Amino acid sequence: MYRFPNATKLTITGQQWKWFSPSVWHIISLAQLTHIIITSYYYIFDGLIDILQYTFNLHTLIIESTSYIGKHDRFSREETLELVSSQNKTKHLSIKYGCTLDMIKIFTNLCPQLQHITIGTYIESFKPIIRYLLSRKNKLTCHLFSLCIRELHFISIDKLNNVIQSIINDYSIKVCNRDVYIWW
Repeated sequence: MYRFPNATKLTITGQQWKWFSPSVWHIISLAQLTHIIITSYYYIFDGLIDILQYTFNLHTLIIESTSYIGKHDRFSREETLELVSSQNKTKHLSIKYGCTLDMIKIFTNLCPQLQHITIGTYIESFKPIIRYLLSRKNKLTCHLFSLCIRELHFISIDKLNNVIQSIINDYSIKVCNRDVYIWW
């Protein structure tokens, strides 16, 4: 019996990853969760995979930072990663800080039904990320139709438009404060 049977949101902060294991999953029904928010700068990637394996109705995944994702062994977990990917319904992903192309590739693989992504990234990462996400050949991003790049104050909109136009023609772009919103 779950202690919080109606919970739909889960926020993991600080060092909670140490105790967040299958032995305590009886407290909440992971299958009912629609939102997971990870505010800890230190989380364990394998722990996230374990949670995603049982969150069939997850709609939104918010991660504070990917600056430390822990070590993971892709080869020993390949079956689990395929299972997570095949059943994952996540539509919205937000990585607030430190997003890299490698992280985008991992999360688009884990969440192939993504429709919207919000990222905070480094200047050297934003062009490869945009190219990857907007590529028409990329089957992992075929449902994606919007992107928000947070605090993109280090580059002009003209340069951003040039990068996007080299990939697609039909898009809209809006700047609000220092965030750039792109729809296609």
